[in-house]
Amino acid sequence: MSITDRQLSSINKLSEYCGPPELNDGEGLIAKVSPKANITFQYRCRFNGKNKRFRIGKYPAISLKKARQIHKQMLELKEEGRNPEIAISGDTEFVTLNNCLDFWFENKVRRLKEGTRVLYESVAIQLPVIKNVSK
Repeated sequence: MSITDRQLSSINKLSEYCGPPELNDGEGLIAKVSPKANITFQYRCRFNGKNKRFRIGKYPAISLKKARQIHKQMLELKEEGRNPEIAISGDTEFVTLNNCLDFWFENKVRRLKEGTRVLYESVAIQLPVIKNVSK
């Protein structure tokens, strides 16, 4: 059964809560309720072979509607194989191994002797993430 705003606001008004510790909204979105009636939205899933819980935010600072929007973004990111936490942090710029190697070849290896350059390129080409090393 889905979580409702009425349910959350009634719990939020309490000073103590003795009901179930988690309210499930479906597809991994949960509202975790503490004994002191503090409500925290979380996304529970399996990512990179491990069970993970991503904290979305506390109610009422994050509304149920906003938590569902963030959860939807997290589901989409997870389907793409990306870290669902991006939906919370907003970070989209990542430094990848390819970025590092491109920078290294451009700024360091290019200035080395021919034999050393060839050696480094031959090693880097064997890495599966490298597509085009020769520049």
